[in-house]
Amino acid sequence: MMETLFTERLILRELMDSDAADLFAIRSSEEVNRYIERPAYQDISESENYIVTQKEKSEIGEWVILGMVLKQSSVLVGSICLFSFSEDRTSCELGYELHPSYQGRGLMVEAMETLLNYLSKSSTLQNLQAVINPENKASLLLAFKLGFKKGRQLDIVKAPYQCYYLGIHGQTQIESKIE
Repeated sequence: MMETLFTERLILRELMDSDAADLFAIRSSEEVNRYIERPAYQDISESENYIVTQKEKSEIGEWVILGMVLKQSSVLVGSICLFSFSEDRTSCELGYELHPSYQGRGLMVEAMETLLNYLSKSSTLQNLQAVINPENKASLLLAFKLGFKKGRQLDIVKAPYQCYYLGIHGQTQIESKIE
């Protein structure tokens, strides 16, 4: 579990049962699911089940999921997930999603910069990996803006997805992974 973080416009916190409808609005969007291998949600029960699973995985340290909630309206507009942690918890994969109605406003950059700042001061994480479909130009732009670099392709990552890496503490082991 992770503490709640605050940005100028957002609250980054664990998902709650009351987020089910907003989460369904995000995950039922064809646009949100366009570049990932996940079918769009068809029923709100999928959101409810995901929130339960997220809590369980968070409690045992497998996932860290932060809902992105607008301070002004308390609407859940997106989420950020840390998962697939290495055994020594120095690296993990990063995923993120944002409702289309809130894209293009700098919210994900704001959230990610706050999270990365927190992780640099409060965690053992040294490296993050993002697996991105190169057709997802907005996700690539975000990754590059945050300092991610294209790295070697992992066998478990299927085309067209590409791996991008970011060192959290400046000097990292990422350089050995860069092509």
